[in-house]
Amino acid sequence: MNGTNATANQTTSNKREILISSLLGWAITYAVVAVAVMVGNSLTIAAFSTNRKLANARTNYFLVSLGVADFMVGACSIPMYVAEMLFFYFQEDEASVQFNEIYLPVDSFMGFASIFALVAIALDRAYSVLRPHRHKAITKATYLMEIALVWFLAACVAGIRLLSNFTSRDLLRNVFNYAMIVCIFTSLTLIFLAYALIWHKVRKPVNLNHRSATKQEKKLAVTLSIITLVFVLTWVPFYIMNIIIMFCRECYVLQLIYFAKFLHYSNSFANFVIYALKIREFRQTVVRLLCGGRPRKISTNPQKRKGVLPKSEVISIQDIQIKQLTHPVTNGGIDLTSANQSD
Repeated sequence: MNGTNATANQTTSNKREILISSLLGWAITYAVVAVAVMVGNSLTIAAFSTNRKLANARTNYFLVSLGVADFMVGACSIPMYVAEMLFFYFQEDEASVQFNEIYLPVDSFMGFASIFALVAIALDRAYSVLRPHRHKAITKATYLMEIALVWFLAACVAGIRLLSNFTSRDLLRNVFNYAMIVCIFTSLTLIFLAYALIWHKVRKPVNLNHRSATKQEKKLAVTLSIITLVFVLTWVPFYIMNIIIMFCRECYVLQLIYFAKFLHYSNSFANFVIYALKIREFRQTVVRLLCGGRPRKISTNPQKRKGVLPKSEVISIQDIQIKQLTHPVTNGGIDLTSANQSD
């Protein structure tokens, strides 16, 4: 009998060691992702603050908002998630419950600020393609109001979860779960529709001038396809698992949850790679920042250049690139939400 007990204790001890090793492995993985997210999005924000040509395009305000949201994911959400993992294994008490009640609203706020920013970018791109002249007339105040709406909607989702800590928990938590499901799949639908409209538009040039810009527009379409695919691969698995667990508690598999959450958080770094590093001007600015150099200052006024016709400048996706001419756009600067800057 003693031998049987010893064997059982040894098995339990081995399982615990494996569990702790797995926990430490995930903690290190999340730490690496957090650092990558913070560094990448810090460079995004720094590039906008040091390169006037990038900052002049008002549509790039959405990318600044996205960079801030993603930076906060790396600085707040991921470290708090790792701390919750440690609480769960080593100190599962009232303190861990209270920490969880703080973590979930914070994580929801950061995550949905990021996804709503992605939706705003997709809708803005679709509007710029379908209604280019009206898009140029959008004021700076309008963009700022749209960004404020993005953060307000994220705060509303997080607020539902926060209220559940002080009122009827089961009711509001169910409301929160369904609100998350509705928000994620509504956002996904809007992004798909916006990019599908862009694909349809760029595949059918309406005149000869538009055909001359087909190559650049196809680059944009490819980039948007990558954005959509990465979004689906990183966000959807976690929320599908949430839906399954809502109706099947026995289906909870801890390692799958950790992997799905890893994909979810990785999107905050993928945004930096897709939206930033595919844009030549931004990439050059980032390299100069990393090398300790100052971004080169580019005059946005062609008349100030020394008696030489300005070279062709790549502009927003709704405009046409013509050699030896600069299109007279009112929204000066480089629009990073367009892929025309890609090599």
